Amino acid sequence: MHLRTAEAIADFVGVEHGRDMRMLAKKSNEKIFAEPLPPRAATDNLVPAPGRLEKCRTELMICHKDLKTCTEQKAKVFAVILGQCSSEVKNKLVNSVGFDALEDSDDVVGLLKMLKEMAFSTSGVQHPCWTLQNVLRCLTAINQGPSESVSNCHKRFLAAAEVVEAQLGQLTTGAGSIDKKTARDNVLSMIFLA
Repeated sequence: MHLRTAEAIADFVGVEHGRDMRMLAKKSNEKIFAEPLPPRAATDNLVPAPGRLEKCRTELMICHKDLKTCTEQKAKVFAVILGQCSSEVKNKLVNSVGFDALEDSDDVVGLLKMLKEMAFSTSGVQHPCWTLQNVLRCLTAINQGPSESVSNCHKRFLAAAEVVEAQLGQLTTGAGSIDKKTARDNVLSMIFLA
C-alpha cells in the first residue's frame, strides 16, 4: 500500500509541479542549484569584460529565481504528501521527534523517509530477533504475481530489502576483493533471482 500510494503521489506531483518535483517525491532526488562562476578577467586587464559580467549577473538571477521557485514547489509537495495521510498517520507524524523541523523546512525527503519508516516499522511491537527473521523471510519469499510486471516485483523486493537493511545493516558478503556496493548488489541479485 505504501509503495502504491508513494507512486501515485509522485505521478500527481509530476503533473502539477514538473519533473524535478516528481523525482523528489519518487526517488528523493533533490535538484542542486549551482551559482555561476564569476567571470574571469582578461589576461592584460584585471576587470572582466562588461558582456561577461552582465552574463554572470543574468545567470545568477536565473539561479536564484529557480531556487525560489523550487522552494515554493517543495512546500506545496510537502502539503500534498501530508494531505494524503490519514488522520491516524498525521497524529503519529505530529507526535514524532523531528517532525516540527521537517515541517518548518518543508523537507520532503525527510517526510517521505519518516512515512516509510512508519509503514514498515515493527519496533516496540515484536521482539527484535523475531522481527529480523520475519523481515528476512518476507524478503526471500517475494514472488512475482501472475499478472505483475518484473519492474513492479523488483520495486517490492527493493522495499523489502530496505526494511531488512534497516534492521540488520547492509546485506553484503565477506568477499574482500570487491567493494561493498558491488557485494550488496550481488547478494540482492541472487536473492531476487531465487
